[in-house]
Amino acid sequence: MESQVSDKYFEEGIPEGKNLVRLVYIDETGIDSDKIGVVAAVIVHGDKQLPLINREVRPIIAKCPGSDRPNFEFKANRLYSQYRKHGENSIYGEVMHDFLTVMSKFSLPIRYWAVDKPPLEDLRANLPEHMTVNDMCFVNTIIGTARWMRKNAPDEAAVCISDKSRDEVKLDTYIRAFRGLGPKYIIPVPDSLLYLYECIADTIFFSDSHKSIGIQMADHANFFMRTHLLGDEHAEPFYKLIEPLLDGPAHFCL
Repeated sequence: MESQVSDKYFEEGIPEGKNLVRLVYIDETGIDSDKIGVVAAVIVHGDKQLPLINREVRPIIAKCPGSDRPNFEFKANRLYSQYRKHGENSIYGEVMHDFLTVMSKFSLPIRYWAVDKPPLEDLRANLPEHMTVNDMCFVNTIIGTARWMRKNAPDEAAVCISDKSRDEVKLDTYIRAFRGLGPKYIIPVPDSLLYLYECIADTIFFSDSHKSIGIQMADHANFFMRTHLLGDEHAEPFYKLIEPLLDGPAHFCL
């Protein structure tokens, strides 16, 4: 069977379609913390941006010590720990800077939700019994992503991909409830708002972070948002690289 994809795509990574799929890579940090939790979603155009991002990011990751190991994970917290240990001129600072610069170069929108956990724990009575504060962050990030899609890409669909470390069954149930496909008691979404979530394709999909550059981008985004909120001045230059990309609530829930 003859391929329907032009040679131009394979040579230059240039798409010829218009209304394509956005890939939404989601990750969180601060799950086990008693302080600040952050969930970030990085929105990538699967045809116009992803092939070019992959080409730029792979050589950056390859410079990182240990990247030749099987299942190597390009995790921000581990890289930052080594950066603080070895100094500002170490390879760890260089690869984090270059990685975040790629995100900035492609102007990747970052939807997010950040919370200060102790005050919100006092408001748990207002949450469904089965929902934790971390779940609330995740859910609000999905809501924000759907609203971004409606505003900026109304004729496109979004495929949500998250790190497999999360509670897959619970999150799948939440997303299906948003789309009117699950029990109403899970998350009571008014029928008048179901149209908002029609852009979310099927449900949420899960992948190991070491297999996904997109999840690694979301990991870096939420990590440096969290260091910013915690007042870590050593991490602030990295945060500044992604600050213009942040597209979230008017203020953090702090």
